[in-house]
Amino acid sequence: MEVDDVDDDKLLFSQENGSQKQDETALPSISNRWRMILVVTLCFCNISLYLSRANMSIAVLYMLEDGSPWQKWVLAAFYFGYMSSQVLAGWAASKWGGKTVLTVAVIVWSISTLLCVPAFRANERNPILLVLCRVMVGLAEGCNYPAQCKLVSKWISNSQQSTAWTCITAGESVGTMLAMVSSPYLASIGWESIFYSSAAVGVVWIVAFTVLITQTPEAHPWISEGERGAIIDSRLQLLEGEEEEGFQTLCEVPWLEFFRDRAFQGTLVSHFCYNYQSYLALSLGPDFFTTKFDVDISKPDSGLGFYACLPYVCLFVTSCLSGVIADYMCSMGWSLIHVRKIMNSVGLLSCALFYGLLGAPFVQDSGSGHGSLMQAVALLTLGVALGGFAPAGYWSNYHDLSARYGPHLLGIGNSVATLPGILGNIISGVILDRIHASPESQGQAWSLVFGITAGFATLGAVVFMLTASAEQIDFDKRKRQRLAARQGRHATSP
Repeated sequence: MEVDDVDDDKLLFSQENGSQKQDETALPSISNRWRMILVVTLCFCNISLYLSRANMSIAVLYMLEDGSPWQKWVLAAFYFGYMSSQVLAGWAASKWGGKTVLTVAVIVWSISTLLCVPAFRANERNPILLVLCRVMVGLAEGCNYPAQCKLVSKWISNSQQSTAWTCITAGESVGTMLAMVSSPYLASIGWESIFYSSAAVGVVWIVAFTVLITQTPEAHPWISEGERGAIIDSRLQLLEGEEEEGFQTLCEVPWLEFFRDRAFQGTLVSHFCYNYQSYLALSLGPDFFTTKFDVDISKPDSGLGFYACLPYVCLFVTSCLSGVIADYMCSMGWSLIHVRKIMNSVGLLSCALFYGLLGAPFVQDSGSGHGSLMQAVALLTLGVALGGFAPAGYWSNYHDLSARYGPHLLGIGNSVATLPGILGNIISGVILDRIHASPESQGQAWSLVFGITAGFATLGAVVFMLTASAEQIDFDKRKRQRLAARQGRHATSP
């Protein structure tokens, strides 16, 4: 297959003091064919990812009785697994390659999603097997982003990272939309069909991924020499001055240097705070509409799917737009760190504003009529959608800090940022248990849930603004210097 070369195959990239310099003809877009195919393929992977993740938010309403103590544990179980595998997944992607790790991960989460059906049927009153299946789904999906980060680092130049990542992660919104819209209709056939369809999507994706994508552009049989050369050149320029990349054992990776870095700490905090609001909307959004506004989940045309998915329709748009805006700002001469801070602040402060309004008395004490419902839908949609600007800040920053150790940093970051999925579901579940004990306290309970969320979003924006950096860090050099200093102290000690 012949692929015509394009001008931006000549893209040159350099990074000085956290800023980008690009060839005047280069645009911050994914304009080469096989790079575009990679981005689209990974986007569809994330659709499968979120179908298998978000389907439980709707399915659990049909599987368990309202107020069941198992509900919060079934929702939180995924995050126990998701948190546990990511650091090792980053290391595994460096050893065996992003494609290998990602393929195995999708196979495991598709099978585990399918097994949720017999696991629940085995003991519906005490669904511990269902909880374990959701842990397995989480373990497999935890490998997703570290593996994708490795693939992206091999295929996509740094000047195109924001656009690439926001297009890739837009699959999260699409997957969530599909889960929220389709699940009530599938449940009318039988709640089991929710899990069967999610697993089938994963299987179809594996076949396409195996055929279309290779570990590196060097190994791809159909890519043009011009596109292959441009990718390799940009990758070598970014790693200029660093040691040649090679496999390291777990002990050789400079883990301590990662955690000692102030900029990385700030990115971790921001990622944690963003995910708190994201996971809360994903897990408790449907429950909010059913308990606060009496939406009847037994009717497929109740509107639950529309109310739950509308925020993600808008998030899809803002996520894609934010990456294009960020890369365009860089191409116009804005420093990379200023772009990261602006995008992150716009996203998280918007979350803080609209979640704060959602918890305000004028919403929570307004009754359960249609007008109040539409007001709540609008505020939740604005909070979730405008939050989509934040990943163009904190998420892209992992690769800014280290091209070599990006998968490791992302694995650590996504592990830490999974804690809100556990803590948020459990804490919010405890708060919302007050509704069943005392229905008149419903407004106060939801106000507290959304108020805590707004507080975390504000914290993430402030910390990232104060600590973030976009300079490449030589963590190996820092480790050598620290070990040399320690040896020097030992040599001079009596």
